[in-house]
Amino acid sequence: MSPKKEPPKKPEWLPDWKDKSQYPDPKEATGRVWAWEFLRRNLQYQQLWEEYAALPPGPIYHGHSANLLMDIEKRFEQDFGVRNPAPPAMTTTGSDFKWRPKFISQNPRHWVLPVNISNEDEFEKPGIDLEDPAEVVVKFDLRSQIKPQLDYVAKLLKKEVKRLTKTGALSGEPHALVHRYQGYLRALDAKLNGISNKTIGKEILGMKDPEYQKSSAIYALKSAKRLREGGYRFLAAVGLK
Repeated sequence: MSPKKEPPKKPEWLPDWKDKSQYPDPKEATGRVWAWEFLRRNLQYQQLWEEYAALPPGPIYHGHSANLLMDIEKRFEQDFGVRNPAPPAMTTTGSDFKWRPKFISQNPRHWVLPVNISNEDEFEKPGIDLEDPAEVVVKFDLRSQIKPQLDYVAKLLKKEVKRLTKTGALSGEPHALVHRYQGYLRALDAKLNGISNKTIGKEILGMKDPEYQKSSAIYALKSAKRLREGGYRFLAAVGLK
């Protein structure tokens, strides 16, 4: 019998989910503010920060500690897209938030089929892993002319943007769901406090009909977790204000 999985530990700095004033104002907060609020609730980020904070104080120039520092800083960049990492307890109103964390611009992911490899097992073709309707995978053929393919893809993507905008998945605004982010954060924090989905749907999402309280909370938490686990990178790249 496998050991029972322990629930995530509630951070001491966690705001009171019942007090909206302890969360960013949707009318004022920038994309960078929202990005940090979701990122600092990421459990893996919290764990990596603990490793970072446990390093010896003062300058580190050589030896094992220097290698460990470089490894951790590299993981901050690769896993979370940040330089100058900040402690999860840091609020966006603190003076240090002006310069830390620094979110790195993300380039689209791409894959290239290698040639002349000695072992086919060294390369694993990627699966189509789409996590959101706003993500698209496009295949190019370098044996054909590049510009016609690029022109076609540009038209295709613009058409898809219009379609998703009509469905509500996208908007002409920098982000359609900015007014929901405060509720998403409160829902995440309430869940760490052991609050039921039904209560979250009623008290945070404002669902009066008991029939929709639980399902609304489940949907909101799913969206919130997606932002916490990686979607925050998009928020950091747009203004939203």
